[in-house]
Amino acid sequence: MSRSGARSSSFGPSVFLLTVVPNELLLAPLLLMGVAGALRMTVTEVLVVDSAPPERRSTVLGSYYLISQEVGGLAAPAFGAAAVIFGIGPAFSGLGVILVAFSAVAVWLGRRM
Repeated sequence: MSRSGARSSSFGPSVFLLTVVPNELLLAPLLLMGVAGALRMTVTEVLVVDSAPPERRSTVLGSYYLISQEVGGLAAPAFGAAAVIFGIGPAFSGLGVILVAFSAVAVWLGRRM
């Protein structure tokens, strides 16, 4: 778990950077987001498969995909509501802070295991 948390820790700051960089530099946080997302998925999939017993690997990986799809489906309307209530800039800033906090918790929990 700590390996995926360490790899995805740049995703939260990249979301926050979307709100503070000028439009001319917007490509940098978007590139960072894409790289962080790609690394996170690959590392997490390997960790999930490696941690599961051989007879349960497909079930565990399927559960991981199901959970990741459901979280995205719930997070999009929640982010949209936050953007309407607080504005798009504060919503992205808050999302960046939340993602950094989740990464820190994942690293902390992973090191305790």
